[in-house]
Amino acid sequence: MPSLRLVFVLILQENLHFYIMDVKIAFLNGDLDEVVYMSPSQGYDDGAGKVCKLNKSLHAEIKKYMEKRQEEMKDRMEKGQEEMKKGQEEMKKGQEEMKNQIQSHVKSRRN
Repeated sequence: MPSLRLVFVLILQENLHFYIMDVKIAFLNGDLDEVVYMSPSQGYDDGAGKVCKLNKSLHAEIKKYMEKRQEEMKDRMEKGQEEMKKGQEEMKKGQEEMKNQIQSHVKSRRN
């Protein structure tokens, strides 16, 4: 519990965004990329030999779902890193400009 409190303190101090996700629900309601059929659940089968078309993923699809989500997260992180690098470059340019302005101001004061 103390480590969780530490995480919350860091989130607040650094003004970070924090999201909570119910993983079990995410797995059960994940989007499918392909058409999937399954046999009806026990006790629901009426003997007609019908199958159910899944609109959302179930536990059997967890591996595919996780791979898809991992790829999405990887893409998001790469984009975030690119944006962070751009921001750092802009900050360095701004610092350099400010340094030059200060130097020119100091030189003009001396003259």
